[in-house]
Amino acid sequence: MAARTFLSQNDLTGKKVVFFQTHGGWPAHCLKDMEKMAGGADILSTYAVQFDSTGGDHLETPLADIERWMQTLK
Repeated sequence: MAARTFLSQNDLTGKKVVFFQTHGGWPAHCLKDMEKMAGGADILSTYAVQFDSTGGDHLETPLADIERWMQTLK
């Protein structure tokens, strides 16, 4: 909800934007929704990071994959 509030209250036209999300096994359509709400923005990248589905803090997405994605943003 915080991201939705931010996106609905701010004009990102012409801004460079990177969206990421964390989830516990079901990413749903969060990233696509954020992209739609950021109309006019230059979306450079999106990424979904998965944690375990039991509500714990075990990272399922390999850290090396996340680091590689982050390197592409430089």
